[in-house]
Amino acid sequence: MIVVHLEPNGKLRINEEPISLHDLGPRMRIIMENRAEHEVFILANDDTPYKQVAAAIDTLAGSTQHLYIGILTSGLISDFKQTPFALCYEHWPALNSSTI
Repeated sequence: MIVVHLEPNGKLRINEEPISLHDLGPRMRIIMENRAEHEVFILANDDTPYKQVAAAIDTLAGSTQHLYIGILTSGLISDFKQTPFALCYEHWPALNSSTI
């Protein structure tokens, strides 16, 4: 699973790899090049400015054709931690309903 972490201080990571907003699109193209599923999730906490989230979505949307972008919220994360993995995987489309 590819997760773009947005920090309130403006820092970004793709999974554990620090990255700038400027390099996010080109890096995502490279990552998605050989993947069968073009899915990425954005994870931002409540303190992350909306403008930063919107900029990341815009950058990702322009990086790769047919890229599904899911938004992970704190409520969804806490539900996921309390739900067995098999159940979450079975209902993946429901969890991915906020894709763009």
